[in-house]
Amino acid sequence: MNENIIIDKKSLKFLRGSHTDWYELIYKDVMAYPKSGFGEIHQRIGEEINKHKVRRIIRQMLDKKILIADGVNKWKKYSIEQNLLENNQNSIKNAQ
Repeated sequence: MNENIIIDKKSLKFLRGSHTDWYELIYKDVMAYPKSGFGEIHQRIGEEINKHKVRRIIRQMLDKKILIADGVNKWKKYSIEQNLLENNQNSIKNAQ
């Protein structure tokens, strides 16, 4: 996974508590591997994290429009919402 990815902390500001790292982990994973299914995301971030918790975090990120979903049921694929992706790319360019 690309460690040079800068995450817009404003987009994750609604997340509080000890699970904030998992939100960031999912965000980085989906940014590095867009159009990923739930099983792929869960496998990459670590199967030791309860799948129900990962599913709940993804649902919250969808509700907050951080992630977008394409497809239905087991064929659903997740990507970063385009505006957030553009903001992150601009942040990376400005940092260089």
